[in-house]
Amino acid sequence: MNRIAALILLSSIFGFSVAPAKSSELRVSVSNGSNVLVVNEAGRRVYSLNQNISQYKVNCLKSRILVFGAPKNISSNAPQVAYISLIDVKNKKVLYSGILGSGVREARYPKSGEWALIHTNLAFFISLKNGNRKYADELYDPETFSEETCEEMPVVNVK
Repeated sequence: MNRIAALILLSSIFGFSVAPAKSSELRVSVSNGSNVLVVNEAGRRVYSLNQNISQYKVNCLKSRILVFGAPKNISSNAPQVAYISLIDVKNKKVLYSGILGSGVREARYPKSGEWALIHTNLAFFISLKNGNRKYADELYDPETFSEETCEEMPVVNVK
């Protein structure tokens, strides 16, 4: 199947509108509540996540996307309020997916570029390299925490 036909098929199945990305540009869109389409200079990729997406946040390097929302399937055996995923855009894979017992209040990327800081009722870090999770008391010093800043990458609320 040629590339144009594949794009038309993707667009019709997932309801995405896709346009070619310029160099160093990243486009992210959400469809059907749980599909994330990522378009960059390397191509296009659809990630089907096991969550109802409510927000996402891209880091300044445009290499990682944190996606939050409610889990699609809820078990009565444990509290499950939020689901979070970390997408590695460069290597085209999901580094982390997990269910949380409380909602995500905030997600931040430190300037170090090594971890994403997630605030729920507790705070924890997810490694941007391999998706490992560590509680914030091991790494986090609020006095020295320095968040990355960039103009283009706010938290995006999905409607």
